[in-house]
Amino acid sequence: MGWKGKKPTSFSLDVSKAAEDHVKNIVMDTVQSLVNLSP
Repeated sequence: MGWKGKKPTSFSLDVSKAAEDHVKNIVMDTVQSLVNLSP
């Protein structure tokens, strides 16, 4: 695999940041839907 411009370390940092944001969004969506479902 060839790394274009970025080092593997900075690439994995970007990936982990993006994954964190994605997980946060999923958690927020889940919490909001649970709140909406509760009476």
